[in-house]
Amino acid sequence: MDQAEYLYEFAKSFGDCSYSSCKKNEAQKLKRTLLVRRQSFYNNQPKKYPWYLEIEVTKNEKKEKSCINMTDEGFFTFMNRIHRFIDCFVTAYSTNIMKMKFNNEQNWKQNKN
Repeated sequence: MDQAEYLYEFAKSFGDCSYSSCKKNEAQKLKRTLLVRRQSFYNNQPKKYPWYLEIEVTKNEKKEKSCINMTDEGFFTFMNRIHRFIDCFVTAYSTNIMKMKFNNEQNWKQNKN
């Protein structure tokens, strides 16, 4: 069982939930809003796609919104892929930064002597 399957099975025990986040940059007049919501039932009927993701970007008072509905399995597969990407990116980025710092220190030591 991979991580996405585990999270999918784990999610079956959860009820509905909601998460929202907002980031503002006053200098660029930019606002980003993320909404993640799980709603199992609508009008007493189980929903085929219980997960709802919405991203709204407002720049100079102009709004752009993107949204998607997902199944439990699709949502956790998507989140698992994001986490894998972040892990790979952070590892590669931090390795590159440490390599640059090491090279700078070596150059500094050589120039000092």
